[in-house]
Amino acid sequence: MKNYFVCSLCSLVLVTVGCQPTKEDSPTELANNALSTDPRDRPLRVAIDEEIPTLDPHLQLTIVGQRVLFNIYEALVTTDPEGELLPGLAERWERPDPRTWHFHLRPAVKFHNGDLLTVNDVVASLNRAKDHPRSEINTFLTGIEKISADEDAQRIEIRTEADMPLLLHSLVGVPIVPQNSPDEISQPIGTGPYQCTSCQANGILRLDAFADYWRGPAPESRAEFHTIPKGDEAVRRLSNGEIDLVGALEPAMVSHVEEQEGLWVESRLSQTVYHLSLNPHHLPLNEPLVRQAIDVALDREELMREATFNYSRPTGQMLSPDVFGYDPNISVVPQNAAVAKELLREAGHPEGVHLVLETTGAFHRLAEVMERQLADAGIRVTTIERAWPELYASMGAGEIGIWLGAWAFDGPDAGLFFDGMVHSAVEGSAWGSSNSMGGYGDPALDRLIENASQELDPAKRLAKFQQISQEMAEQRLYIPLLWPLSIYGLRRDLDWEARQDGLLMLYDMKRKSI
Repeated sequence: MKNYFVCSLCSLVLVTVGCQPTKEDSPTELANNALSTDPRDRPLRVAIDEEIPTLDPHLQLTIVGQRVLFNIYEALVTTDPEGELLPGLAERWERPDPRTWHFHLRPAVKFHNGDLLTVNDVVASLNRAKDHPRSEINTFLTGIEKISADEDAQRIEIRTEADMPLLLHSLVGVPIVPQNSPDEISQPIGTGPYQCTSCQANGILRLDAFADYWRGPAPESRAEFHTIPKGDEAVRRLSNGEIDLVGALEPAMVSHVEEQEGLWVESRLSQTVYHLSLNPHHLPLNEPLVRQAIDVALDREELMREATFNYSRPTGQMLSPDVFGYDPNISVVPQNAAVAKELLREAGHPEGVHLVLETTGAFHRLAEVMERQLADAGIRVTTIERAWPELYASMGAGEIGIWLGAWAFDGPDAGLFFDGMVHSAVEGSAWGSSNSMGGYGDPALDRLIENASQELDPAKRLAKFQQISQEMAEQRLYIPLLWPLSIYGLRRDLDWEARQDGLLMLYDMKRKSI
């Protein structure tokens, strides 16, 4: 599971801190590299719309962070482009009993520094992700009792407190790092197909293909992630040949890409939901009627048309249709400004309310349309756009009342979302580790989530998930808005297909002319 924020989720460092700085390319060098007719003369270049909050894979849980870091780090278990589980650093696994898992480590895997991956690295990584005081992925390891290594058998044993039906899906989101990693990793060392060579102050993360990668070297020997917040600038660079792929193409830019020879657009329905997150510790969001008024004031059909140019679908729940737990009986809340005003009057706000909405530049258009809709219902909104690392830190500190962002599911099951995002935060536990509602929790809802997390019968598990979603819809601490399509702008010589999880796996990219 992932967030834009939402990430859910630390002492933050910008990508500019992660690797040793190098000299900045001169304009002439950039132009020559961009316009070279031979792709081998320049790296594969991918545009991302936000800086990642940290290069430490355990201290972040953001969409953009996963897109970058999963090229450097790997996990015991991985998925294919359609979300099916596959062996990763573990070549196989078995369950001797319902509470015990054995993972057999793939032999001769090397870290980027040349060290061999060992079972002790895996045990240390899993414990680090579970116990690090600033871990943002500890929710993936909720319910684990003990992690141990058998060095002779090259096997890791994971003992759980109860049956954990989603353990394999959880492990997909836990990257493995060297056992002697520092408290915060700023020099990335993983086992992935690419290794970090440098980061620059101009927002470029440079990667080299790892020659000793266990699957064989990547097709592209060099790659770069360029942080380009403005969609029109990303498309301009795509058109000029300075960028090969725009990883988050804005809907407004689709026609500009489609009309140009040599460029094309790929899209698919994502497992992401755009939503509002409301912190009930902030006035007047503590009032259920105010939260209901916000929900009723929003016209999701108009948001779909005006903010995403129809590259999304309206929703009334946080789960997309291909996530297990989706409830077809939860409908989209119809917009009614008059009802919203009446709800505010009932709540003691006949003159309306004023809210400060925080988000990033990636949601500028959506926030703009929402401001107008809410104003029609007497809800005056001041929108503040901040860089993601700054917003991320404020969210983790509970300083934000209402914010607009996105949540993306890593796997096909709602359990990890409920465990980390909806359950109240429990000190010393992974429960609620990504809860961005200022520590708010409902004991009855917590019990439902804990009970569902151990349910093995699919029909009963689905029913419990749907009960949780219905309760969430009543409380309106998260207000779902849209399921967006993932949209990508590419040069036609790039051979690549979009993944269900939205990851940008460089290993699967190859320019056809090479």
